[in-house]
Amino acid sequence: MTFFKETDCQLLLSQIVNQIEHTDNKLSSIINEKKCQSDSSHHSIDYLSLEPERIVSITRSRSSSQQLEFLLKCTHCPKKLFFISNEKAKELVPDLLIDFYERHINWFIKKSSNTNHHRSRLSNRYK
Repeated sequence: MTFFKETDCQLLLSQIVNQIEHTDNKLSSIINEKKCQSDSSHHSIDYLSLEPERIVSITRSRSSSQQLEFLLKCTHCPKKLFFISNEKAKELVPDLLIDFYERHINWFIKKSSNTNHHRSRLSNRYK
């Protein structure tokens, strides 16, 4: 019968824990790769499991309806962008949609020089 010293047991236990953590990390990376390699049609993607990070751009769909689509950057697949329809974005990631429009709102507002001139005249009156 073999007896182990307490330090031997601690060392052995530590090695086992390290192997389990290493295996768990490998498994997590394999799962993330599979998520990134999923079918690129937006009907089969589970966007929430990819952990959406931000909306990068907006475009029109290539279909005949030409609806708005967004390019979505996700935490689990940082090198890949996913198309998400306007309807899906409203449903699944409304906060990212709002952030996108807040960052790009000046693209959609026409600034007239008349308005700026009028504002400066008003501000000069109250000085």
